[in-house]
Amino acid sequence: MLNREVAQAQLRTVHVTAWRSQRIQRMGSLPEPLQVVGYGIFGCSAAGQRLDSPESYKVQERSLEQLDALAPSDRLQVLAVIFPKFALTVEAAWQLNAHLPYQTGYSRRSFRSPSHPELSADRRRNWFQQLITVVEGYDQDLEWFVAWTPYLHYYAAETLGILFAAAINQNDALGQTIFDSLLASANGNHEIGAMGRHVTRALLVANREDG
Repeated sequence: MLNREVAQAQLRTVHVTAWRSQRIQRMGSLPEPLQVVGYGIFGCSAAGQRLDSPESYKVQERSLEQLDALAPSDRLQVLAVIFPKFALTVEAAWQLNAHLPYQTGYSRRSFRSPSHPELSADRRRNWFQQLITVVEGYDQDLEWFVAWTPYLHYYAAETLGILFAAAINQNDALGQTIFDSLLASANGNHEIGAMGRHVTRALLVANREDG
């Protein structure tokens, strides 16, 4: 595990200040209906212009509802603009969130109810907003995020833990790499990574008994 001051200094060297503006600009390459959804996710108008805070919140909420309603193939086009290095895993995590306990916050309790799909939708949308907050500024792949999660935003552990679980569930080479990195972080054998809630969340949610 790195000293926190050293870690923060290294993070500053890879931080991309224009991260958000770059993605808003790239939304213009999408078909118009998807452009509007993508712009709205970042609190922008249908023309890609930044809105004042009250209107921005309304647009974001509406756009996240629209994102939820899209066919997976259409939603993936939007995700590919925001998360170009791991859009497929974000889509897998979006689906995974539907099977997790719905309640969130400090007083949360495990709760599922198939008769209330809006509860899982709220969870997905909240998780997605937190994911943008956590990864904003870093054009890195999932392997990098596994290592650096302990030094990122407060929401990083819970939010990225679900993303890592979705990657593990794909049962491919990347998933195995993520799994091995999490174990190394837990065991204190990772050069950068460290034990944290991202490890326990990922391993408990992933479909691997050895985890």
